[in-house]
Amino acid sequence: MKTRIGLIFGGQSDERFVSKQSAIAIKKYINKQKYSLVEIEITPKANSIARLIKNAGKIDKALLALHGPGGEDGRIQAVLDLIGIKYNSSGVLASAIAMNKSLCKEEAKKVGLDVANGRLLIKNSSRPTFKKKCVIKPNNVGSSLGVSIANNPNELSLGIKKAFTYDDQVLVEDYIPGKEFTVPVLNGTALPVVEIIPNQSKFFDYKAKYEPGGSEEIVPARLNASYTKKIQELAVAIHKSLNCKGLTRSDFIFSNGKFYFLEINTIPGMTENSLAPKSAQAAGMSFTQFIDKIIG
Repeated sequence: MKTRIGLIFGGQSDERFVSKQSAIAIKKYINKQKYSLVEIEITPKANSIARLIKNAGKIDKALLALHGPGGEDGRIQAVLDLIGIKYNSSGVLASAIAMNKSLCKEEAKKVGLDVANGRLLIKNSSRPTFKKKCVIKPNNVGSSLGVSIANNPNELSLGIKKAFTYDDQVLVEDYIPGKEFTVPVLNGTALPVVEIIPNQSKFFDYKAKYEPGGSEEIVPARLNASYTKKIQELAVAIHKSLNCKGLTRSDFIFSNGKFYFLEINTIPGMTENSLAPKSAQAAGMSFTQFIDKIIG
C-alpha cells in the first residue's frame, strides 16, 4: 500500500504564488511508486481549512508547501494537530516563534548567535529618528516582502510605511554590510552552506529570490573549513533551540569575521530554483530523495 500524502499548498498570504511553485516541483519529483499524492489547495476565500482537509479523504501524513502567514506561523500546524493529522514540519510553537523575527532573534541571542540591533514598531507607535543606514522589515512576513534599506530619513519613513502595508509590526534594524549565506538543516543535521550573490538587487529581496537570473547561488559556499563548520553549528543551534522538526533554512550575513543571524525558515521554498534543494543536491541527494527524507 502506498502512503497517502496530503500536499497542502496555496494559502491566503502574499506568498501564495511561491507556494504553488513549490507544489509543482514536489508533484514532479515525489516518489510516485511509494506515495499516493492528494492535492489540497487552500484558496484565498477558503472559509474552513479543517473541513477542506477532511474532505480530501484519508491522509497518512501532510506535506506542507505553504509559505508565509497561515503556513509558517503555526496556524495550519494547529489545525492539523486538532484533526489528528501528522505533518512533516515544525510544530505550532516553533513555527510561531520562527515566523516572528523579533521573538526569534531573542531566542537566537540566548544560544549565542549574533544579531543586528533593532527596534520593533507597532502601528501608531512613535517612529525612530534616522541615525545610520538601516533595514526595515515586516515582522511576520517572509520572502523579503516589504523589506527595504534606508540611507536617509525620507527612505526610513517610506520604508516603514511600506512595511506596515504587509504587517502590523515592523522591525527596524542596523544595516550590516557583508556576504549572505544560508544553511538548510534536515532532521537536525546541517546540509552544505549556500552563498548568495544578488544580481538584480542590492540585497536578497523578492526579485533576487524568484526572478530568473535574480541571483547567483554558490554551493558549497566559498568558505574555509573553519567558517563552514561554524555557520553550520549556528544553524543547527537555532533549529534545535526552537525545537524545529524536519527541514529548516537559516539565513546569515557574514561581516568582519562574524555570522549575524537573520531568520530561520521552517518551510523553505521547494521550487527547482530554491536554495534547500540545491544544497541537498550538493550533498548527493536527488530532488526525489530529498523529498523522501523531508516526509520522513
